[in-house]
Amino acid sequence: MNDFKRELVELVPKLLIYAKSLTKNLNDAEDLVQNSLIKALERESSFDGINLKAWVKTILRNTFLDSLRKKKEVQISEDMEEQTEKGEQEAVLLKRDIERCLEDLRELDREIVSLKGRGFSYQEISEFTETNEANLRVILHRSRKQLHTCLDGWVE
Repeated sequence: MNDFKRELVELVPKLLIYAKSLTKNLNDAEDLVQNSLIKALERESSFDGINLKAWVKTILRNTFLDSLRKKKEVQISEDMEEQTEKGEQEAVLLKRDIERCLEDLRELDREIVSLKGRGFSYQEISEFTETNEANLRVILHRSRKQLHTCLDGWVE
């Protein structure tokens, strides 16, 4: 076993703790760690050799966020079909406008708003985004103001 693989194996317990803090479920955390390790092994050649823990933690975090985005896309798609079937086109239009307004936010701000909207705590979001909680609150406040302004036609 080469040094890279040995160091990966040594990181598994710490990665599992981090993954469980993200997923809130041991089975999901184990799957997340496994998927992240597979990606790390596939991308071994792109590792710069500086900080394996940080590199793999980034892969794990991005894998988790990608899974959230996929779930969100599926849910939005299902919701839009359901709303359309019920003839509630106004809800579909509002969702589209909210998505458009969210796209106007910076990527980090959009990620923070999305995670907060899913019920994650400030501490959890702070860990995910590596942003201190004070800055996180400022970003959320400014993002909410921007979204309110963008949705001015909908919000009374």
